[in-house]
Amino acid sequence: QDQQAVEAGNNKIDDLQLQGLGGGYGGLFWQIASLAGIYLGALVPASWSIDFVVALTFIGVLAPLLRDRAMAAAAVAGGLTSVFVVLPLKLNLMAAALIGAAAGIALEKLWPSSQPGA
Repeated sequence: QDQQAVEAGNNKIDDLQLQGLGGGYGGLFWQIASLAGIYLGALVPASWSIDFVVALTFIGVLAPLLRDRAMAAAAVAGGLTSVFVVLPLKLNLMAAALIGAAAGIALEKLWPSSQPGA
């Protein structure tokens, strides 16, 4: 049991290092990404609105989460709802969130995956 605890601890350390949280190259990758954002951001025309940047940010955050059918269905349902449903006071975004979540939950109940990414 002691050996298993040590191995489990080592796996946690390896996971942290892979995520850049345990030192190593994490700071270097952060600096490279920041510089890329600074220089590539300067290439975006001023005529593009801030809404475009917000959408790109959400896409960048959500893309790694699309590991199974339920998550992909939730993203597609929410995206289509936000584009094609027009409601006052920008309530289409709230509707998109609710419909996307409902689609993901329903698909997960209908076809549960054995593991994430399967």
